[in-house]
Amino acid sequence: AKAATSSHGHRDWPGRADAAGEGMRRRSTGCELNITAQVQCGVFHVELHRMVGRLEGQLRSTTAELRRKSDLCQGREEHDQTQFEETQGQQARANEEFSQAMGSLADIQASRDAKMSEKSDIEQDMQSHSRECRKVVASLEAELSSLKRSRQAELERRGSNAVTGQIQDCEVSPWT
Repeated sequence: AKAATSSHGHRDWPGRADAAGEGMRRRSTGCELNITAQVQCGVFHVELHRMVGRLEGQLRSTTAELRRKSDLCQGREEHDQTQFEETQGQQARANEEFSQAMGSLADIQASRDAKMSEKSDIEQDMQSHSRECRKVVASLEAELSSLKRSRQAELERRGSNAVTGQIQDCEVSPWT
């Protein structure tokens, strides 16, 4: 008997289709059973029953393991969902606090701008008053000087009874 080989030189499995699609119709000669003994039904039944028992046991243990892992996965998912919801709540509170802080900052900046404007206005008023005061002082000093000259001229005109020399007024110190 000749075994079927694929295009790669490997032996094909029985029933596997080859490139021409004929493998399913061809039988392998390497797996033929030569059954000459008679099958004992009772033994066969017992062996089948044992095999079914083992398969059912494996099914139960696999199902139990699957349920355990599924429960564990569901618990983790619930935990993750709870953490996600808590995180969203924390984020919402942080956003609210941030908005309040930004509002307070805007109020503080507006107050600062108003104070800076008020300070600028006060400085301009002070400079204006200072100029006015300097003008008044200069005017008063000029008037005082004019009065001193007038008095000196009057004394000189009256001449004989007057003391010769410049008239001197008492000066007081600035107010403190």
